[in-house]
Amino acid sequence: MDLPDLKPEYYKGIDFELSELFSKEFQNDHTLDGSSALCKHIRGIDTHFTIEVFNDYDVDDFMEEFTETEEKLDPLDAVHDYYVLKRYESLSNAASSIKKIVPKRVKQKGYVQVIDGSKYEFNDSSTYFTATLEVDGKYYVFQLIGLSENMGYLYDDFIDILASVK
Repeated sequence: MDLPDLKPEYYKGIDFELSELFSKEFQNDHTLDGSSALCKHIRGIDTHFTIEVFNDYDVDDFMEEFTETEEKLDPLDAVHDYYVLKRYESLSNAASSIKKIVPKRVKQKGYVQVIDGSKYEFNDSSTYFTATLEVDGKYYVFQLIGLSENMGYLYDDFIDILASVK
């Protein structure tokens, strides 16, 4: 499935393309810091899209989470790993894919990972496509979230969004 009608979007220093099917979402319960995140959704298929940006001060805080590891993480790894860890911990019956480098067609350095789980023990499972990109010294975390049964059709659309980031 290809999300139709891509239009330019802007968020805190980056441009990207997102389907016009997404509209502004006023709830921000899918993010770490909802006050500054961009949150959109497609109501008809219960799919959410978020972006958050983190700077060097945030990275220092995130790195503290991993001080017990033997090797020091670089900032991109720290942001991505911290975000995925917090998402994983927020879900019941969670499962996670391995962290992968974003495909070559994505121009920025980054990682992508998939997390599955439900907010509450007996809810339907959701899939969280999560990617972290480094752009001009800032770290942007992107999520595309929806019911697991629908998300298999949207992974390529998520990669298309990441590939459109400038």
